[in-house]
Amino acid sequence: LSAVCGALLTVVVYGTASRVTAPLPAAGAAAWYALSPLAVREAHFAVTDTMMALLTALAALAAIRVVEAPADWRRHLLA
Repeated sequence: LSAVCGALLTVVVYGTASRVTAPLPAAGAAAWYALSPLAVREAHFAVTDTMMALLTALAALAAIRVVEAPADWRRHLLA
C-alpha cells in the first residue's frame, strides 16, 4: 500500500507542478520526487509518511483547484 501511495504521489506532484509550469519541468519535478532517496526509502519500508504525504498533496491540489475556479468548488471537491 505504501508503494502504491508513493507512485500515486508522483502523479499528484506532476499534476500540481503542471498547473504552475510547462509539462517538461513538471515531469522533471515528478521524476525528481520519484527518484529521491527519502521517497524511495519511505515507500519501501511501508511507513505512514507516504500515505500522509499523498493525502496532504491531494488536499493542496484540491485547494488549488478551488482557488482557480471558485464558482465550481463543489464540482472540484467531488471530482
